[in-house]
Amino acid sequence: MVNDRFFLNKKYIAFVSSNIGSIFVSNVIRGVEHKIKEIKNCQYILNHFHAGIRENDIDSIVLDVIKDTKINGIIILSILPGEKSFKAILNKKIPTVIIERNIKKFHSIRIDNFKSGYEVGKKLVLKKIKKIGVIIDPQTNIKGMPTFERFSGFKKALQENDIIINKKNIVSVNIHTLEEGRLAFEKIGKKINKIDAIFSIAGDTVAVGFMLEAKANGIKIPDDFMIIGFDDIEMASAVEPKLTTVRQPILKMGSLAIEMLDDSINGKLKKPKNIILNSQFILRETFY
Repeated sequence: MVNDRFFLNKKYIAFVSSNIGSIFVSNVIRGVEHKIKEIKNCQYILNHFHAGIRENDIDSIVLDVIKDTKINGIIILSILPGEKSFKAILNKKIPTVIIERNIKKFHSIRIDNFKSGYEVGKKLVLKKIKKIGVIIDPQTNIKGMPTFERFSGFKKALQENDIIINKKNIVSVNIHTLEEGRLAFEKIGKKINKIDAIFSIAGDTVAVGFMLEAKANGIKIPDDFMIIGFDDIEMASAVEPKLTTVRQPILKMGSLAIEMLDDSINGKLKKPKNIILNSQFILRETFY
């Protein structure tokens, strides 16, 4: 029996993101692919484009993408194109979904990162923890980016209770990998004995790398210090001890992005739609 899908119209979706090896990015793609398989009225073909994090690099990729007349829709994840890119997309009238940012005139899907960071800060305040370390990434310095909002909410909760993070206890990673997490531990070094809790704003993968290096140096978690991640990827519940984290509905983000694009391409969704999903604090063994 011949598969009817081969006779359907094909539509091409450009998925533009930064770190192509990120577990977060790959999980969003899983959500996209699962939803694509469920759609019967069209065969969607997904193409992934790696854009880095610098605005010029991002714009270069996005502008190249929209030159392709086959592209019917765009998903942009965890990066911020410049005004030139957004104007070009609008001029070409290509349906576009921005994941993790809310950009005027575009569809968007995100969680409230400020609120999520704030709630983590409140958890530490309730435990009367004052000696705090933080792991950030390059986007934490860019206003409006997810980790910027996350860190802003976290600091707000602490500042309301007269807690100031020592700048020496803030370390940055370049990308979200286990190795970068290990390097983050090395950067803190001997200061780790003066920290009671670490919040990995840069996500679970980095938090796990940090934990592995800490354990290799004879440190017991959560006895010597506690750690909280972000995202709730599968690794968070597989590592020992199991990582306390903030869960994002990652697969749902990808699934909703395709739903919105499918509705836009078929004329069912004509105005920008902005969805804010709920996050959830997941208490496991690295925080008590």
